[in-house]
Amino acid sequence: MGSTLLDSFEMISTATKLRNDGYIDQTTALWAVENPLVDGPERLQQKIEAGAEVIVTQPPLLWDKYEQWWFASVSKGLINAKSQAKVIVGLPVIGSVDTLKFWMKLTQIHHLPESRDTLLKLEYEMQKYSKEAIFQWNKNILARARALPHVAGFHIMPINKGGVIQTNRMIKEGLLQ
Repeated sequence: MGSTLLDSFEMISTATKLRNDGYIDQTTALWAVENPLVDGPERLQQKIEAGAEVIVTQPPLLWDKYEQWWFASVSKGLINAKSQAKVIVGLPVIGSVDTLKFWMKLTQIHHLPESRDTLLKLEYEMQKYSKEAIFQWNKNILARARALPHVAGFHIMPINKGGVIQTNRMIKEGLLQ
């Protein structure tokens, strides 16, 4: 007996049909995840066309790559004030270089030269400025994400104790409200 696994587009389409047919409550929002560091805006478009109403992105760990995806999606009309789906930026709050390495593996970018460059830069800044470099990295990524047009919100993701400590500091300093 074989198994049939649905891909994300099929799952969203099926959920949309079930909701339209009354099997899922009409107030249930359909969410999806997108990885701008690996995929192009076409996948975002497919998920929106399948019925996704909220998209949470993987974190903008490689800022240039993420920003390029964001503005390409804006220019295609996929992200704007009147778009069919709201796009939420996933924000990691890292507590160490090892946490950043984990996120890079999770988002499937650890093998890219830009990832190595980002890690080397953060390691250098850690040697020069100690733990303050981590806080500045988190603060910078939040500021840059806030500057993107039509961001529907942020999904804050501190995945370990160090990230929680960083998140609490960001709250105390008024960066997260």
